[in-house]
Amino acid sequence: MSITKTDMGAGTSISRQYPWGTTITARALCSDGKVRTCYNIKEADTYFSIPCNVEVHGFPIKGYITFNTRDGYSTETEDDPMQVEFRQYTYSDIRGLLPAWPKHGE
Repeated sequence: MSITKTDMGAGTSISRQYPWGTTITARALCSDGKVRTCYNIKEADTYFSIPCNVEVHGFPIKGYITFNTRDGYSTETEDDPMQVEFRQYTYSDIRGLLPAWPKHGE
């Protein structure tokens, strides 16, 4: 088995284990602007949302990682690279520790 780490924009990264391409670790940008390590990563049901947790002030926050550019697009350009973003589940029992993501263009 081999592990590959892909560095992405904003100091984020994702590591996958092959031959299956399973995500094993990630550093994701949170809505408060901090990059945090994701843990308890689950097998994804789609490529676009991988369930995981991050820790904020000692509390586990449930959510998922996804991939966007800084400007909110799914296609990166040289001046707008792809980054890993953590999104908190809206039904999470711990709310308020992370602000809502701003709508793109605001």
